[in-house]
Amino acid sequence: MQRALGVERALECPLHVVGGAADPLVTLDDLLGWQQHSTREVEPMMLPGGHFYLRDDEEQLLHHLRPLLRRCLVPDTAARPSPVDVPA
Repeated sequence: MQRALGVERALECPLHVVGGAADPLVTLDDLLGWQQHSTREVEPMMLPGGHFYLRDDEEQLLHHLRPLLRRCLVPDTAARPSPVDVPA
């Protein structure tokens, strides 16, 4: 894995990176470059639009993020900390 000098160690989690398919500044290869910041898989996603694709249609990003966020939720409510267990 390629790492830049002076940069903290890579994250130990998957990364989901998003770009606009018509963005002339950030390409798919640029998104794949995030791999150097993670020891796990990088999942690039190209959405319709340019550099400011989110301004055009934020719902399209939310449509793709919702399933990712659902995978992060703890399915067993007994495993979740109760409000008194969470530090203030």
